[in-house]
Amino acid sequence: MVLPVSREFLAYSLIDGNGAKRATTFQDFGSGRLSPYLRPLRCESHQPQIMQHDLLLLPTPIAWPPRYWELKNINAHEEWCLDDWFPAQQDACWVIRETVESKPLQESFVLMPASEKSDRPVFFISLFAETQPAQLVKELAELYNVADAHALNSPETMERLTSLYEQVRDFPLAK
Repeated sequence: MVLPVSREFLAYSLIDGNGAKRATTFQDFGSGRLSPYLRPLRCESHQPQIMQHDLLLLPTPIAWPPRYWELKNINAHEEWCLDDWFPAQQDACWVIRETVESKPLQESFVLMPASEKSDRPVFFISLFAETQPAQLVKELAELYNVADAHALNSPETMERLTSLYEQVRDFPLAK
């Protein structure tokens, strides 16, 4: 009997990874066959997997044994998740964009640093508590092609951002 490989890591849950059913029963990807309900999320920089299971898409299961009232209100599904590799990178701002192959109700997405140029529209922006205020302003300004000097040179703006950064950075997550 072969036991599955396990890995412990911190995952930041983003959004439901399931969508409407695609035409095919299963989709063939390089790592194996995937559910037709999946909203694929690919990242060129980091695509962690255990066997054919993509760790950017984590299941949110129903409690076992399920209780009748829970089955009526809770659905098992997968959620897109960023692991602890992302906030440790030089890029603080990561964006999810639709791919060229994406269609309505059959979306496909790509995850990339905000600093990476693309003509695809932004679907989702992910920022981390570890991001210094100046870096946050620079990367968001670059993403939206606006000047960052006004915010960076404003003591009031930077003071407010620094205050928020310190509150979020020091938030007692263990409680």
